[in-house]
Amino acid sequence: MQALISREWLQHRPLVTYTVGDLEWWGINDPDETPEKLVRLWFDGSELVGWAWGEPPDAAAWMATPAASLEVLGDVVDDLEANVPPDPATGLRRTRTYARDDEVAAVELLTRRGYVPDDRAFSQWVRQLPPGGGPAVPEVSLPPGYRRASTSWPDDIERRVEVHRSAFAPSRMTVEKYRAILDCEHYAPERDRVIVAPDGTFAAFANAWWDPVARVGELEPVGVHADHRRLGLGRAVCFDAYRALADLGARECVIFSSVTNAASEGLYASLGATAVTTNRRYTRSVRP
Repeated sequence: MQALISREWLQHRPLVTYTVGDLEWWGINDPDETPEKLVRLWFDGSELVGWAWGEPPDAAAWMATPAASLEVLGDVVDDLEANVPPDPATGLRRTRTYARDDEVAAVELLTRRGYVPDDRAFSQWVRQLPPGGGPAVPEVSLPPGYRRASTSWPDDIERRVEVHRSAFAPSRMTVEKYRAILDCEHYAPERDRVIVAPDGTFAAFANAWWDPVARVGELEPVGVHADHRRLGLGRAVCFDAYRALADLGARECVIFSSVTNAASEGLYASLGATAVTTNRRYTRSVRP
């Protein structure tokens, strides 16, 4: 599945919905759900051309080559509509999946099947880095007493989880979950960038996933502790993560943010990123 993502970046960058780090991050956040339970694969002969990742109880994310996209998406919604039970409270069967705005044929398929966009949509931001012809990454100054660092294992894991939980409160992240990230192929502690506050706690973070095949990075997650906001720390730590990726030869960095999160949208625009498309969730609710 990750190899398919890399191939799509090599052939169709930057209009690719996911990066290799997304699959690893999903596995960390849902450790009780195994790929065997959630994943379906599509092949053309021996070549993988599409996959779907279930989001229980009623949704699925998917990805496919352009040639296979309508077949894969059609199968995804067929499976959802056949297997998702009706809501006992309303009697309606609700099914949900995704499509980018630039995937015109996929959007048309969903519309024909009665799907409409709901309130969940993500801007896809892309920032060209120097190895890909982008501008130099600036190093912005920090407030007095703050400093840049990378996450050190195992000493920093509790501080790293605490700042994550504050940034995304209420959060399901735990030390046990985050510890699993160290086993992920596309994670490295030196790219898990943080800003350290004067009292030694972590004030901000930006983890940079790295795909060495496609030479693309992704910042996920990015956040600032509730006690350290409005100090420019989110911008500083993202630029720090950009530099870590550029040093590896990354052509670009991708970031996703909710279209309803004005702060995140403004932050990524200020980082020199461009919103190239929007990935929307589509919902269908019918009475069986």
